[in-house]
Amino acid sequence: MTDHELQLLQSVLAELMQVRKLLQNKEINMNVDTHPDSAERDLLSIEECERLSGLKRSYLYRLTHERRIPHCKPGGNRVYIRRDDLLNWMAGNKIKTSEEIDRAAAQHMVGRKK
Repeated sequence: MTDHELQLLQSVLAELMQVRKLLQNKEINMNVDTHPDSAERDLLSIEECERLSGLKRSYLYRLTHERRIPHCKPGGNRVYIRRDDLLNWMAGNKIKTSEEIDRAAAQHMVGRKK
């Protein structure tokens, strides 16, 4: 094996070790703040909201800071959001389908003819 091949192999091994470490950290982070009954709990930590919504933690904190999403801070430190509040906020800016718009327009026109 040439020196170049040996260096390449060592480089690949180092990258694989980094990937392994990242995967281990991700597994640990996914288990943080989870409880067997977390799917049934009403109050969610920011980390749980992040996993449920797919939104970034920093964006969730910004939403709470700007008071754009209901939240609570028992003791003044950790932020919690009610599951229903998060889901309602996520569904709050619903875009109507063409069928819904047509139906509303037809109802509006029928109401005007009276």
